[in-house]
Amino acid sequence: MRRPWVLLLTLAVLSPIPAAAQATDDTLPERVVARAYDAFNRHDAAAYMSFFAPRLALESVRPDSLCQSRRTSREAEQEVLSKEFAPGGVFSTTKAVARHRFVAGPFVVEEQAIAGKDGGVVHLHIFEVKRGHIIR
Repeated sequence: MRRPWVLLLTLAVLSPIPAAAQATDDTLPERVVARAYDAFNRHDAAAYMSFFAPRLALESVRPDSLCQSRRTSREAEQEVLSKEFAPGGVFSTTKAVARHRFVAGPFVVEEQAIAGKDGGVVHLHIFEVKRGHIIR
C-alpha cells in the first residue's frame, strides 16, 4: 500500500527537473545562435530578431580594414531585415550554414557559408550571448 504513494511522491518531486534542465539548455550560447540562424534560414525576421537583446551593439570589420560599430534596437533591425527578406530583397534567397563553431564562455565564434543570389561567401561571426540573448 505504501509503494504507490512513494512512487507518486517521487515522480512529483522529480518531474520539474527535466523542464528546468531544458530551460537552462535553451540559453546556452551555441543553442541561441543555432536557433537564431534557423529562423534566419526560414526568412522570419521577427523570430530571428527575438534572439537578440532589446538594445544591441553591431560591429563589422570589412576586408578593407574598416571597422564599423553602432548601437541599435531590435525593432529597428527587424524592420530593415523584414524588407531584405521580402521577395526580391537582398536576403530573399539567402541561406547561412555553419561550417565551424567555437564556444568560449558567452562568446560563439562561427564560420558560416552564406549562399544567396550573388553566389556564396564565407563570413566569420562573433556573438556575445547573455541570459539567452545575443547582445553583441
